Amino acid sequence: MRGRLITVGFAAFWALMTGLLWRAEFGGGRPTVDDVPLDAVLGRVLSAADPSQLRFRHHGDDIGVLRWMPSVVEAAPSTNASAPEGMLEKLGGYHLDIDFNLTGEAPDRRWRLLAQLDFSTNQTWREFHARLIQRPVAFEIATRAGDSQVTVRFEDGRTTRFEQKVAMQELQQIPSMLGSYLQLLPGSLDAASFHAAGDGTSGAVWTARNDTLRIGPHRVRVYRVAARLLRRYEVVAYFSRAGELLRVSLPDHYSLTSEAVTVR
Repeated sequence: MRGRLITVGFAAFWALMTGLLWRAEFGGGRPTVDDVPLDAVLGRVLSAADPSQLRFRHHGDDIGVLRWMPSVVEAAPSTNASAPEGMLEKLGGYHLDIDFNLTGEAPDRRWRLLAQLDFSTNQTWREFHARLIQRPVAFEIATRAGDSQVTVRFEDGRTTRFEQKVAMQELQQIPSMLGSYLQLLPGSLDAASFHAAGDGTSGAVWTARNDTLRIGPHRVRVYRVAARLLRRYEVVAYFSRAGELLRVSLPDHYSLTSEAVTVR
């Protein structure tokens, strides 16, 4: 039970935060020569030409697969002009698909998270939709930039199905509503951390910088994007100079590693 909760929790939380909080302010001291504007990295990531497929591991054991698929959205074509075949006439925005699967042996350890993020041409998020599935149960959440409410849907694959609008400010009350259920989580992920997230005092702190990553016998130049969540947990992602997602380090020895890196 504990393993399932922390695995799904970190994966879903990381996917959500990547889209909705990427453009949050970041700090951590005076900028250095290695620091990179976060917007510049995000531009490379969202316009990356190739998708990434990563193995999800815990203490080195394969437990899932993540497919990370960014794409560029073309604006509606004008009536009096056309771009050469294969070329983008006008940028309309960006789209990111995330498909995450947990491949446990037991049915109750097999989960799938599908998330979609739409961004405007200036890389601010416009729409978010996520669906968490453990057959036959499915849970959905969707919202748009500027909306004061979040749409929540639930279905159990049989007769129970509901949809509800939840005010943004009510989401901050979720840690209090969970109450004693938080005691099911491992000690390192304690209730105090979630209550801190709910009171709005633990905003993510993002940093981006140039770095290197060892791939086979070589070290290659990459972008390193790090975030500190819930005051104590650090998530670190490495992207190629072309924006391809290569590796993600998560708390409690969870990690994501691109299959392309493994092959190389």
